[in-house]
Amino acid sequence: MVAGLFDSVVFLFSFLPIVLFLYYLMPEQLKNILLLLASLVFYAWGEPVAVFLMVGMALFTYACGLRLAGVLKNRRRARVGHDILRSNQSGASFILFVWENSAWMA
Repeated sequence: MVAGLFDSVVFLFSFLPIVLFLYYLMPEQLKNILLLLASLVFYAWGEPVAVFLMVGMALFTYACGLRLAGVLKNRRRARVGHDILRSNQSGASFILFVWENSAWMA
């Protein structure tokens, strides 16, 4: 990620005002979608490859949430929820480790 992206002049005086303006113009149902797309654009601006990882993790978490919603018994739901949380954290930790240490691996 590019250091100082949040406090750059382009972000503060272009990107942020445009997103806020659009946010307040959007109907209530579309506000979350706008924020999702704006955050993906923002992260792609700093590190384009990270967007694919973020989308992949988001889709995995969404699919796991759908699976969790289908589990009926509370005891099993808690176990499945813990398994999902552990796998999501493990995947994110592995990606972060590879990302940070890829210079010496290449």
